[in-house]
This record gives sequence, C-alpha cells and structure tokens, in this order.
Amino acid sequence: MTSLDKDIINRLSVALNNHYNKEFIIYGINETSMEIYSIFKEHDINKIYLFVDDYAEKPYIDNIPVINKYDLLLEDLSDKYILCIKPEKDFAWEVSQYFLDLGLNIADDFIDILHEKNHSTINRKLLPDVTLLSSRIGDIPGFTVFGESKKANRKIIVTLGGSTSDSGYDNYTSWPEYFYRKISALDENFVVYSGGISGYSSTQELIKFIRDVVPLRPYLVISYGGVNDIYPLVHDSASNRFDRPFIGKRTDMFFEKTINNASLCLYGLHHNQEIWEYWVDNMRIMYSTAKEFGFKFLGILQPTFPVSGSYLSSNNRYNYNKYYIAHYNYPENWIQAAFEKTSGLLRQYAYLLDYTKIFSGMKDIFVDQNHVTPKGNNLIAANIMKDIQRLNLL
Repeated sequence: MTSLDKDIINRLSVALNNHYNKEFIIYGINETSMEIYSIFKEHDINKIYLFVDDYAEKPYIDNIPVINKYDLLLEDLSDKYILCIKPEKDFAWEVSQYFLDLGLNIADDFIDILHEKNHSTINRKLLPDVTLLSSRIGDIPGFTVFGESKKANRKIIVTLGGSTSDSGYDNYTSWPEYFYRKISALDENFVVYSGGISGYSSTQELIKFIRDVVPLRPYLVISYGGVNDIYPLVHDSASNRFDRPFIGKRTDMFFEKTINNASLCLYGLHHNQEIWEYWVDNMRIMYSTAKEFGFKFLGILQPTFPVSGSYLSSNNRYNYNKYYIAHYNYPENWIQAAFEKTSGLLRQYAYLLDYTKIFSGMKDIFVDQNHVTPKGNNLIAANIMKDIQRLNLL
C-alpha cells in the first residue's frame, strides 16, 4: 500500500508511460520522493539515473549518485526525465522555474509530481536574446532592479557577471541585493540594476554593456566574474571570444530546447590569445568606454573554490571531488595556475580587483565550485562597499 493520493499516482503513471524510453531523475529527497522511489523498486523499474538535492548531503542512495542542482548543468539531459518532488509549493515553483530557465519544457522534460496544477502560469524568465544568446526577463529586460528606478535624482549602479551575479538565478539572496541594502543605507538615491545572467562570459557582459548599460548613463558599473572565461569545461582550448567553456554547455542545452535544429553555432574569428587574457581585455574595453561616457567602472575577478584558500567539510569535499573535477577534466593546479596568471595581469590596472582569496580560511562558504552561500554573498557585498569607498568611486 502507498500513502500517495490518486492524483500523484496518476501523474507518475503518465510520466512513466510517456517517457518509458528515458532514465529518470528524482529532484528532492524527502519522505514523498523516497516513497515514489520505493514504487520503482517494488516494480523492478531500474531507471533512476540520479537523485538531486539542493545540498546533496549524501553522496549515494542505494548506489545511485546524489548531486546538487548545479551539478545537473553538467549532465546530458537529452534522454532523461525529471520528477520534481518538492512538498513546499514555493520551492517547487522555484525548481520548475530553474528548469524552464535551462530551456526545458513542462511535461516534455520534467513534471512537478505534487503541484502540477499550480504551475500553469509559470513562464520562462530566461529567453533567447538576439545578440546575447540568452537574457533574463527581470523588472526590466535583462535586469533585476533594487530601489526606486523612477526617482528623478536616482544614481544607477549596474552590476554585471554570470550566475554568481544573477539575482534571478537562485532563491539565495544575491550579492547585488546585499550590496543595494548597504549602498542605499548611505544614500537612498542609489538604485542597483542587477544585470548578471547565468552563463555569461565577459564578452557577453561587454556586448550588454555597450547595448544596454551605456544608454542608462549609470553612476558606476561593477563587473564581477572571470570564471566563465577561464574554466575549460567544454573544450580543451578555445581561440575565439565566444567559444568559452561554460557558455558551450549552457548554450547548447538552452538552444536545443528553445530553437529547433540549433545544432551549429558560429563563435567568431580565431586568434591566439591565452584564455586568461580575454577577461582582462574585456574589462579594459569596458573601463575605457565608461571613461569616455563619463561614468565609473570596477572589474572584480571572482573567487573559485580551488584558488580560494577556503575549505569544505569532508562530505562536501567528497561531492566536489567526485562531480566537479571529473567534469572539468583539469587538475586543480591547472585552475590555480590560470587564475594566478589572470591575477598577475590585473595588477597593472587600478580599476581591477582580485577577490580570489576573500574567503581564505573560511569553511563551507561554497555550495559548489563557484557559487556561495548567502553568507558568502553578503561578504562579497561588504568587500565591494569597502573597496568603492577606498577607491573614491562614490
């Protein structure tokens, strides 16, 4: 006997029948998901590929890997079907939104087993962008706005970056939001336009800067990134500005699901720059453009776990070793060397800061390779506040 109600059983049956040729991913570890898993076992349905948990506290359940949702980005989902099993409606909605932002479709690629009827109004917030590959529908296109944007005497601060600067990426409080709380306490006229988008490299930031940021005539622009330029996730090497590591994996998934037959993509001209030079050059271009148009600019090289000097509890370190090093296929010393070279280059420029060691000696700040806890985001915002005051950028 099962305690699951008929609607849940019916939705599960439909998913199994319609996607019998796929392996299943169970998102959520709780009493309900374990009961559904037991149904699979009782009927000898050996098709559970992965469990996904927000924090992945256990590495395995019955020899089936448990990963966190960021690791899910590294999986090939083309022959997988996701069963979202989150009892809390708000969390279930967030997870469904996350899947939509990956380009996945409700029913075709995933189902919310417990609250499906409550998700009929969910829309994609991450959409194809004609010049930037993808962008987020925020308070205004491409931006989440913190503060009163219609004030006559507003002072706009724009933040740019990838997912670690994306205020719509997770249900964590982002560093731009923490930063707004701090900066508005000094001057209530400051408004923060959070423009970081998941997967963006500094080249996409640069294009967005030219297209969307310059016309805003902001007071200050802060770019916080570097990881999506440096990490060699997809290709052993890349010789053009758009063929970047995380973009390849993220964009392939997004466009295959949102645009039919998007199997071939051009990345621009080839050249011989080292990968760590991309980020510095793009920061220099944004700084020079900002200076020409009369506003201020600050570029920050973000921390990543292998170079951060922080450490993880034994279980978190196990998950990190198993999933991230395996997928990146590069040893930590390669990552460390690449960031050290980037750090060496940026020291030539007063408007570029190295934050790679701001979490040195701290424990469990990182939730994965690059993303950090709310505590970490608050520390990032606090450091930025100190530095913009030190550099007289206010």
